[in-house]
Amino acid sequence: MPRFGDESTALVYYKSAEDNTTAVTAVRTGTVLLMLKYAHVDDQPEYAAHVQELTAIFAGLAAG
Repeated sequence: MPRFGDESTALVYYKSAEDNTTAVTAVRTGTVLLMLKYAHVDDQPEYAAHVQELTAIFAGLAAG
């Protein structure tokens, strides 16, 4: 995933008890902190692209 804002990170985790995958991104732009949680992505083959697109949109809004 490309870098967004001043600092950013992304992770994907799997909960075996729920058989569920979730993607999370966190971006800091100045004093604004954005956290995007995209849950239940198990059957969505393009979820990584969706997470990246949504993160880019919200990071752009935070940057003004």
